Amino acid sequence: MDQMVWHLFIASRDHVPHVLSTLIIGWTDLFRPALTTLYALLITIYLGFRRSSWVLFPALCLLTSAMICEVLKRVIDRPRPPSAYHLVSETSASFPSGHATAVCSLAMVATLLCVRWRRLIVTLAWVNALGIMLSRLYVGVHWCTDVIAGAVLGVVCTFALWVLWQKLHSRFKIAKKT
Repeated sequence: MDQMVWHLFIASRDHVPHVLSTLIIGWTDLFRPALTTLYALLITIYLGFRRSSWVLFPALCLLTSAMICEVLKRVIDRPRPPSAYHLVSETSASFPSGHATAVCSLAMVATLLCVRWRRLIVTLAWVNALGIMLSRLYVGVHWCTDVIAGAVLGVVCTFALWVLWQKLHSRFKIAKKT
C-alpha cells in the first residue's frame, strides 16, 4: 500500500502547476513540528490571560506527543522514500510523521477545548491537519503509514492527556473544597 500511494502522489506532481507546488511546500513548512509547538505555546499564553485552568494543556499535549514521536523515530528508524523525489530536505527517520503528529495533536486540542466559534475553529484545525498530512505525501518525504501513524499518535496522546488532566483537575477541585 505504501509504495502504491507514494507513486500516486509522485506522479500527480507532473500535473500540478509549479506555483501550487510552491504553496504546498510553504504550507508544510509553516506546520513543521517546532512551529506547531510554538502555536500551542501561543494558545497556552492566550488561555493564561483568560485565567483558564487548562492553560498548560495545549503545550503539554504538543510537547508530549513530539517527545513520543521522536523516541519512536529513533527506535523504529524507518528510512524515508528515495531522496531523489523529495521536494524538501528531511534527515530524520520517517516513522511516524512528526508533522502529522503535531497537527493532529493541535487539532485534537482545538476539538477538546474550543468553546467560542467551536464549529469553525475545529473544522479549520482538522482541514489543516488533513492538508498537512497530504502535503507530506506530496513532497515525497513520507510513506502513507508514516502519516497515518503520526495522526493516530497525535490524537491518542492528546486524548489520553485530556482524560488524565480531567481526573487531576477534578481531584484538585475536590481537595480544595474540603
